[in-house]
Amino acid sequence: MKHLLITTIAALLLVGCGEANNPEADRALFDAVKRRGNIEAVKQAIADGADVNTMGDEGETPLHQAALGGHKKVAELLIAKGADLNAKSYGETPLDLAIRLGQTETADLLRKTAARRGRN
Repeated sequence: MKHLLITTIAALLLVGCGEANNPEADRALFDAVKRRGNIEAVKQAIADGADVNTMGDEGETPLHQAALGGHKKVAELLIAKGADLNAKSYGETPLDLAIRLGQTETADLLRKTAARRGRN
């Protein structure tokens, strides 16, 4: 019984841990999004283990940064990799930010994606 319990706990720890957080990859992801939406660098940062929902110093996510810069292709990639459309930074979602800043194409993408997912 004791062996079964230890084995079960070990298995749960291994499954639950997933990939370790990679702060360097997270920083690289933010840098890539900010640098004119460098999609190849974004792909590399994700491949290196960056968390697409990592939060910056002001609570912003990479998707907020993509919305800010109007980087539609980067936003598409981040969404495909599981970026949270409802993350808030200073009370604004990436969609709110894109609309406020007039990033029409990115706002349309975010709006359509939210509608497909059943969120407004």
